[in-house]
Amino acid sequence: MIGSRLALVSLITASALFVPLAANCQTLTTLHAFGGSGDGSKPGVLLSADGKLYGTTSAGGAFGLGTLFEITAGGTENVLHSFAGADGANPLAGVVKFGSFLIGTTVLGGPNPCAGSGCGTIFTFSQQAGETVSYAFQGNSDGKLPESTLLANGSSVLYGTTALGGGNGCGGGGCGTVFKFTPGSSVVMYRFAGQNDGQTPAAGLILVGNNLYGTTVGGGPSGLGTVFSLNLATITETVVHAFAGSDGARPVSALTYVGGKLFGTTSAGGASGDGTVFSIDPVSGAETVLHSFGGNDGESPLSSLVQVQGQLYGSTEGGGTKGFGTLFRIDAGTGNFQTVYNFSGGADGANPATPMINIGGILYGSTTHGGSSSDGGTVFQFQP
Repeated sequence: MIGSRLALVSLITASALFVPLAANCQTLTTLHAFGGSGDGSKPGVLLSADGKLYGTTSAGGAFGLGTLFEITAGGTENVLHSFAGADGANPLAGVVKFGSFLIGTTVLGGPNPCAGSGCGTIFTFSQQAGETVSYAFQGNSDGKLPESTLLANGSSVLYGTTALGGGNGCGGGGCGTVFKFTPGSSVVMYRFAGQNDGQTPAAGLILVGNNLYGTTVGGGPSGLGTVFSLNLATITETVVHAFAGSDGARPVSALTYVGGKLFGTTSAGGASGDGTVFSIDPVSGAETVLHSFGGNDGESPLSSLVQVQGQLYGSTEGGGTKGFGTLFRIDAGTGNFQTVYNFSGGADGANPATPMINIGGILYGSTTHGGSSSDGGTVFQFQP
């Protein structure tokens, strides 16, 4: 098993494949369709830096264990590194710029066994030095299976989560951790107990004031996941909201902070069981379901939300009119919801499962499938 998110997801350069929308002149353009082998397969979160897009694939590459890649402004994809196992394997998260380095995580790999697959790594990359393992998780008290993109806080500290490890709870595999990383050293800040405090933090963190906020896929009184905060001064974890099903269940994505509220998605629960978009007051913990998915408008949103011109945009891994996932937008104030794109499973891709990024009002994202006959996924551009 490669972590909770991969289980939930079920887990050639394209010449500007152009797929028009029916209304509002919104367009989706496929920037790259992965071939499924040498150039990678199943791309994840993107980073914009130095005039290029950077990202990882969880599969493919020279050894079939994923890649780190770049896409130039002209749409050319270059593999910067193919993971081989000891240096990491199967990255599910994106990378962040940290000085002159790119830093990311691999959910498996590294020198420590974890049933023979490795417990996961934190790696650094530079054009001069190549890829280096900065930290290899041991799978015990320090955690294992880091699935999420790291959060940079200034120039010397990164924060992240591991989906499992940290202790002997949750069936012996540990219930997950929040950790602080400085180059060469990872320190566990909190170990989840798998009870009311939450279990399996698969998503990344955001920083609001002096608090880190995140989600857990399980745990809480109903066992359906939580939104939590971790105070950096006191290292105290607080459950801000525990999901009960009708208000959402199984949040896999990170949160977005807009106008004093936390916004996010749940992969399940809601009125039809297909997931929700929600908002939470971080002070009172009051939660509002802004939208419940019902299938035709999408199902199983796995990614966080991104703000563009006062609207929040996101994606669903499945559902939509063609069954291959959607892009949607929702008004943070009114909850007004609209599906803005339905993936066809062909050249435009299928099953978007990671957050989009906003570059100058244009959204960039990825799909885990589709794009070509190799079904390796795509990197796309969407004009709202």
